Amino acid sequence: MRPIAVAGLALVLVGLAACSGAPDTGRAEQRLSGVDGVVDADAAWVGGSFKVAPSAAVSVAVGDDLTAQEASGLAPRLLDTLAGLDWEASPALAVELDDDADATPFLPRRPEDDPGPRPTDASTYTSGPGDLDRRDLAGDLALLVGATEVLEAPAQLEVTGADEVTLTAVLPTDAAASGTLVRDASTDQALTAAGLRWRLTGPDLALEVESGLTPEIADLWALVAEDTAELGGLPRGRVVLSVDDEQPLRLVRLELTADSPAARAAAGVTGPARRLYERLAAAGVDELEVVVTGADTQVRRAFSADPVTTRWEPGA
Repeated sequence: MRPIAVAGLALVLVGLAACSGAPDTGRAEQRLSGVDGVVDADAAWVGGSFKVAPSAAVSVAVGDDLTAQEASGLAPRLLDTLAGLDWEASPALAVELDDDADATPFLPRRPEDDPGPRPTDASTYTSGPGDLDRRDLAGDLALLVGATEVLEAPAQLEVTGADEVTLTAVLPTDAAASGTLVRDASTDQALTAAGLRWRLTGPDLALEVESGLTPEIADLWALVAEDTAELGGLPRGRVVLSVDDEQPLRLVRLELTADSPAARAAAGVTGPARRLYERLAAAGVDELEVVVTGADTQVRRAFSADPVTTRWEPGA
């Protein structure tokens, strides 16, 4: 029995050792709040075990009037303070253009009883544990500030690796009026980071760009938004443009609504959809998917140079 007891005690000690590195979150918040430019700070930590690594996050609120110039001075002060915390688990960092900080939503591993949804009503920069060592924080914050101003909406800039950065924003306009905002973003030097992924959404739109928003893509978006306002007499419900020039692949998804049965409405859309695809193909689109939601059901069809199907099929 003794060897078993010793083994059990060893496991307990290992577990205690793994969980004993809980940082002083209160002290961290106090130090971060003292950084010039920070108006509020919050720190969160979830303990680990001998099987699961601990998880930590800090969030600082810097007000919604941060400028790119102020960001260049704020970044080194934040980095110096974070380095001085000397936590066992490298914390994720969130910088919120807001007056109140909340680190919980940005924990790499969140408590099951408090998932803490990420805010979408404030511009936020998020960097995962260890990613700051490979990033230009000042440049990232300047990019976030610029995106917020140009898009006229809160933006979220998320870093998930040295070269994996995604900018997300909900535009305040519909597809018909979004062209100006997208064009302004594509020509703003502060927003032309190579490889930056874009996720722009709105009431009836989604623009997904995998490797940098360019004026050429902005022109394509303007064309898509204009040419899909209606099709075959059916109003547009939603339009999506997905661009991945590394594959290369450019896809348009158009969702239409009809008061009549879907099959009948789709029959009237077939010809106009084929002509629409030809116009979009000339501008670089590889495939047009049309989805018709009728009074009874939903049908869809893809139009491309080499279509997989040549008829309308039931929607998902």
